[in-house]
Amino acid sequence: MAQPARNRERLGSGAITRALIVRAATELFARDGYEATTVKAIAERCNITDPALYYHFRSKREILDAIWTCVPADMVPVLHESSLSQDELADDIEERFYAWARSWAHLRILLEQVLSGDTCATGFRQGLLDRFRAGTLPSAQALYGEAGELVLDTVFHAVCGLLYDTVLQHGDEFREVVNQDSYRRRLRRIIKQALPCQPPDSQR
Repeated sequence: MAQPARNRERLGSGAITRALIVRAATELFARDGYEATTVKAIAERCNITDPALYYHFRSKREILDAIWTCVPADMVPVLHESSLSQDELADDIEERFYAWARSWAHLRILLEQVLSGDTCATGFRQGLLDRFRAGTLPSAQALYGEAGELVLDTVFHAVCGLLYDTVLQHGDEFREVVNQDSYRRRLRRIIKQALPCQPPDSQR
């Protein structure tokens, strides 16, 4: 049975408001930190009242949990139909790094919450690793055999370490820094060093 037009409009408006709240909270949590951000500040940024915000979310914590379900689409891996060469795999990992880097606000919140022991944030980080594996494991296994998964884990942690270090050191200048040529060269060196020069069998 079709819903009345008024109900459909209300549902649509509610979804828009929820998205607005999540976006505002993401910006504020990234700028000021989760603990320092108040529900009132989020509501003011959305130009709504506190009660209106609580109609959509019961708590600040519930808003934070919603952030992890609203990640940008380009953080989802591209699946390749055929195996990549080692240079192509390095290119692919670099592209994924910059997809994550474009989600600067999510990275900043993620770092803060993982360090605070937040299980949801830790789960989200594990999900990033799982998605990273899903997009690159076939190529890594073709290149490195059984060691492929270990190679990818090593690269993932090296790349994430660079990301987190850049967030901590440069803060609001993060996006400018990661787009510098010198930074791109540094990233490329880290990826290349983490990838074995040859498949394990050929090194024997």
